[in-house]
Amino acid sequence: MNLTDQIELAKNLHRQGLLQEASEIYLAILKEYPEHADSMHLMGLLAAQNRNPRLAIDWINKALHIEPANPKFHNNLATAYLDLEDYPSAVNAYDKAIQYKEDYVDAYFNKGIALIKLKKYELAIQALKQAISLESNFAEALILLGNSLKEVGRVGEAIHSYEKAELLTPDNAGLSYNLGNAYKAQKDFFLAIKQYDKCIAIAPDFIGAYVNRGVVLKELGSFEEALASQEQAIAIDSKCAQAYLNSGNVLKELGRLEEAIAKYDHAITHRIDYIEAYLNRGVSLEKLNRSDEAIANYEKAISIKNDYVEAYFNKGKSLENSYRFDEAIACYEKAISIKEDYADAYWNKSLVLLLKGQLSEGWPFYEWRWRIDKGGPEKRLFPKQLFKPEDIPAKTVLLHAEQGLGDTLQFIRYVPMVVELGAKVVLEVQESLFGFFQGMPGISLLVKRGDPLPAFDLHCPLLSLPLVFKTELSSIPTPSYFPAVKESKLKAWCERLGVKSKPRIGLVWSGSSLHKNDQKRSLSLSMLQNYLPQEIDFFCLQKEVRDTDAEILKLGNINCFNEQIIDFTDTAALCDLMDIVISVDTSVAHLAGSQGKSTWLLLPFIPDWRWMLEREDSPWYPSVKIYRQTSMGDWDSVLQKVRNDLLEIKHTDVTSKK
Repeated sequence: MNLTDQIELAKNLHRQGLLQEASEIYLAILKEYPEHADSMHLMGLLAAQNRNPRLAIDWINKALHIEPANPKFHNNLATAYLDLEDYPSAVNAYDKAIQYKEDYVDAYFNKGIALIKLKKYELAIQALKQAISLESNFAEALILLGNSLKEVGRVGEAIHSYEKAELLTPDNAGLSYNLGNAYKAQKDFFLAIKQYDKCIAIAPDFIGAYVNRGVVLKELGSFEEALASQEQAIAIDSKCAQAYLNSGNVLKELGRLEEAIAKYDHAITHRIDYIEAYLNRGVSLEKLNRSDEAIANYEKAISIKNDYVEAYFNKGKSLENSYRFDEAIACYEKAISIKEDYADAYWNKSLVLLLKGQLSEGWPFYEWRWRIDKGGPEKRLFPKQLFKPEDIPAKTVLLHAEQGLGDTLQFIRYVPMVVELGAKVVLEVQESLFGFFQGMPGISLLVKRGDPLPAFDLHCPLLSLPLVFKTELSSIPTPSYFPAVKESKLKAWCERLGVKSKPRIGLVWSGSSLHKNDQKRSLSLSMLQNYLPQEIDFFCLQKEVRDTDAEILKLGNINCFNEQIIDFTDTAALCDLMDIVISVDTSVAHLAGSQGKSTWLLLPFIPDWRWMLEREDSPWYPSVKIYRQTSMGDWDSVLQKVRNDLLEIKHTDVTSKK
């Protein structure tokens, strides 16, 4: 048998998977023809098939010593390096193959794989695009190109590549999954779900599709469907930690916190180092006011990943709720040291500093509110913000409301300071406060939020003015810049209330249910009325009354005119006719305090920063008296003190004779 026949026989045996028989012939050829490069190369391929990449490299290098310009040898050498996970050597060998064969599609494709392993995605994109330019219907290359483009954030291009691949391989479950993930990254949630459903139709046990489908459904607010999708993943694999985590996150969103914690426990059982499960378990425990347990979970996550910035941040919040403010600040500073632009950590640090009364230290960090992820005010895209008082004279300055009504009422006190420095002031406020602030002296123009603005030189959000004026506790401006209560409103409300025969007490027991801290700051009317003594006239000062409270109002001893309260001019008149206003932390408390009305403020255990800690008075409002919870959620002790003080004034003439 001649050499050609021997080679052909060996190759046939090789193709049939009879590797030992093929090897014997290759070795026999090499014994007779020691310089036969093709047999050396084929021995290398046999070694690779036998999962011995080092031997494969030895054989193919011997072949290359004889035929150094053979592109196929270089390509297969590179593949052996790929099997050995020596990715730099693989890239070099593929480059050699391409050097000797410029249109070597497989070499470009495999080079792309090696570069992906090295996380050199931009270079992988170049190699894969070259392969596709040589073979436009190369579906695998299109898929890998999509993966690489997604890794570098070029998601739109990734989708385009995946869609081209989908035309070539319409029943590819993995491709549908990747395309779903790309749509998910683009927040095209309905298209993402369509692809996950397609993936599941092709491969009913594709766990990742159920998991990510559930994540997308949660984003769409379809919580029950999201839960069902995660449960389907768990039904396929009862140890799927990610599905347990995601189920917990949905339950947390639904407020089913104990169930959420149970899911996080399952996630941790199946992945002991699952830091996201510890984090979210901590968040759920904190929502249940179990701060010590929450802190323990954050610390466990940090012990696994010592630069876990979210764990430091959330630990700081739990420390705040435990009245451990200095430790909370230390946690926020640690988070900032890990992530220098962590706006939420700067923001929370500012709130703790302000809560402690360290105003000059807190105001600069308060400016980070514009950059926090969720819950911050909307940043206005105005040029030239005011930062220094010396920039004010002879300028037109736009001062604009930015947060809640109470914030506007509190910080409007800075307007005359800007006017006194020689500015022409344009003041923009919320629509509900527009009528109230009409006629304020010194204002050149009052504008409703959303109406067209005139030209101006500088702007400043109202809550940045304390920073501009470097406000400290000793230099807080007095709240003396309110317009007088409109005489017509006062007269109308006097007639509605009738002749006064008892002390009049105005009540505000709840604020907006949309407020992020409403659960802690508001209380129920059913609880409040148990502490209201007889022989005092009580008046509801709330415009909005919740349905559960409305039924109680019909039966109780509280006078309610909420349907006749049109705007803040009515509320101001009502407050003016009260002897005392008793309020939780709402805009009415700010209104009454700014009017100089005797105001009893009811605060949760951890109050908003402006009320600071422990003191019974407020440097912002001299007429305010503060009643604070002494433990989390303890309204009973607060209301008992209020009742005792009301009993003291019950028979005392505190009337203003209005």
